[in-house]
Amino acid sequence: ALAHLADRMHPEPKVDGPWRLQVQDLSTGRRIVLPDELHRQDALIIVWATWCAACKTLLSELRANVENGELSPELKIYALNGGEPKQKVRAFLRRHPLPFPVLWAEEGDVRRSLGLRVLPFTIALRSGEPPRGIEGASEEAIEKIRQWFPPAS
Repeated sequence: ALAHLADRMHPEPKVDGPWRLQVQDLSTGRRIVLPDELHRQDALIIVWATWCAACKTLLSELRANVENGELSPELKIYALNGGEPKQKVRAFLRRHPLPFPVLWAEEGDVRRSLGLRVLPFTIALRSGEPPRGIEGASEEAIEKIRQWFPPAS
């Protein structure tokens, strides 16, 4: 469904196909359906894995950007684990807590379900706009996120 999103020839891919994922918030146990339950807020969903150094870099950079006022304070950031066993994700979080809600997919491998080839993969949701996607943790990717969610003037 989203395989075309990871095409490096498109610097601003759009998440224009239908997609739905049932996930669980690991801190609250609450089950939610993406993107349905986030449709009225500005949100980033970072698809990540415990083994992915670039994922950890991106999550750290986004945290710093929010703290430094380089992103909208209204922006909600979610870390969606890319299909690893729940016990492995929980063990990782005990050693390396993340500053964002961590979501875990109940239905297998998120990367395969969404057709992603590269992690991290960021899905940007803005109220009233089609979702967008970008792969990787390069400075270009981070700059694109800053452009999508600038701080309030």
